Amino acid sequence: RLRHRACRIVGDHALPAYQESWSPCWFAGMVRGGASAVRVNGEYYAFFHGASEETRPRSYSLGCYTFDADPPFRPRRLTKFPLLVADPREQPRSGVPYCVYPCGAVLEGSDWRISYGYFDHEVRVTDLPCRFVEERLFPVHYHRRASEL
Repeated sequence: RLRHRACRIVGDHALPAYQESWSPCWFAGMVRGGASAVRVNGEYYAFFHGASEETRPRSYSLGCYTFDADPPFRPRRLTKFPLLVADPREQPRSGVPYCVYPCGAVLEGSDWRISYGYFDHEVRVTDLPCRFVEERLFPVHYHRRASEL
């Protein structure tokens, strides 16, 4: 299970404000950090990296989840499989992780423009059509109700 947390900014500090336990149905390792969330209508889109320890070298891939734009900021939808993975043929040298690590995301028209680290070697930018992302988002499941901290 993961904990999705929304923080309240107080001066120079980010203090936990809301927390939700959920079980992401993500089939590419652990759901981890990534680009800052972007608000679109009634939800935020958060592009993250999935970290898989099962492959050698390790692999990191791009996924997305959404969460409510209003308290308690509950996760709503999640991609089950990666939206973008590294091409093993482009590995710069042996042992370098297969890495797609999102750094930033912005909605431009009908495309998501996403910057990402690639193979821990370079930075790339890609455009993913909104339709492509939306077709791959599925509802998430909860263990308990959101709580205010």
